[in-house]
Amino acid sequence: MMMLNVASFLPTYVNTKEWVPADQTLDSTDVSFIICVFSVAQIIFAPFNASIKNYFGSKNTILIGFFMLTTTTFGLGLMSYIDNASTFKYVGISIRFFMGQGDILL
Repeated sequence: MMMLNVASFLPTYVNTKEWVPADQTLDSTDVSFIICVFSVAQIIFAPFNASIKNYFGSKNTILIGFFMLTTTTFGLGLMSYIDNASTFKYVGISIRFFMGQGDILL
């Protein structure tokens, strides 16, 4: 699973697959944007961390963060099976964004 998490973001992996047409390849800018969304989500939700923990409670917040992090990790692994490059990019951005939120809750 972890190998698919790493390999699914490599442009050489995506661009050498048989299903990728020449006009639908991911370049390094797309991959960099997918990876940086994680940090952006952490910056956005870090100020709200205390209020979220006060509202839900510490134990519930940790459980929610663990659930979000586990779900998004499996989602990143399953992303390698997406056939369309633009769909791959948008799914990757959304999964990494929610992964950043889950990580800040832990």
